[in-house]
Amino acid sequence: MIKRLLFTIFISVVAIVGATAQPLQGGEHLVKLGLGVASLPKHQYTSKTPSFTMSYEKNVSELIGVGHISAGGLISVASSYLDYWSDDNKYTQGNNFTTFAAKGVYHFDLVEMTDDVKWNKFDVYAGAILGFTLKRGKNDQNEDKVKKAYFASDIFVGARYNFYEKLGIFMEFGYGVAYFKTGLSIQF
Repeated sequence: MIKRLLFTIFISVVAIVGATAQPLQGGEHLVKLGLGVASLPKHQYTSKTPSFTMSYEKNVSELIGVGHISAGGLISVASSYLDYWSDDNKYTQGNNFTTFAAKGVYHFDLVEMTDDVKWNKFDVYAGAILGFTLKRGKNDQNEDKVKKAYFASDIFVGARYNFYEKLGIFMEFGYGVAYFKTGLSIQF
């Protein structure tokens, strides 16, 4: 079953790869899968797992200024563990954070800005997200289940490079949901 799923994913990626590599424009779609360093709430966590992020964007504008606007959504998942002492006993508090957010991005058209087609594989962008984060947790001292929801926002800058026609890598730096993200992007 796993082999069949991996083969299907591989064939899907190969089928999505189009004829030319270029920044997002003209109603195109973009899916990004990445790992990053989550900016979790301000506590002294003893360990954090990398955040896993999946986002989707669709170009929603023609050229505005020197770029295009895209809109979409984002889901991000991260975990943390806090070790603490109480009554000479060591306990662990574990938390899972899941973020759901809307996303708006401005993609700078480097070819338009420089009038040089050598930039057609690069995409430089800046954006913001607004949404909410669900926190679920449990500690082994008294088996409390912590459930909270709070506002989530992020501002970020990023760059994407298409090393194949519609398949690329991306890197983002931000403040809010994640300090840093990197991963694969698929444009279709």
